[in-house]
Amino acid sequence: EGRDCNDLPIFMFLHGGAWGSGFPTMYRLLSVPFLKENYRTAIVGYRTYPDANIEGQVEDVAEAVHYLRERYPGNRPIVLMAHSSGAHVALTAALNG
Repeated sequence: EGRDCNDLPIFMFLHGGAWGSGFPTMYRLLSVPFLKENYRTAIVGYRTYPDANIEGQVEDVAEAVHYLRERYPGNRPIVLMAHSSGAHVALTAALNG
């Protein structure tokens, strides 16, 4: 209660879907508990197969991180969370820097 959201981490969640399906809106309710605690949240989508392979999906995640950094400047961390194939994409993006 009363926390300044500018000092808190941003929670970024990537959807699952076997790399070829899935939508961010499927996971929208995940943000509710974080929002109630004044955390910024982003339920992020990425292009799925056949529109993009893993490299394209990782690029999409990198662009989302870049957007969040510009939208919410500062040094607060971005916490990556994900489900299923989204976890693979998130980990690959994190390892690629």
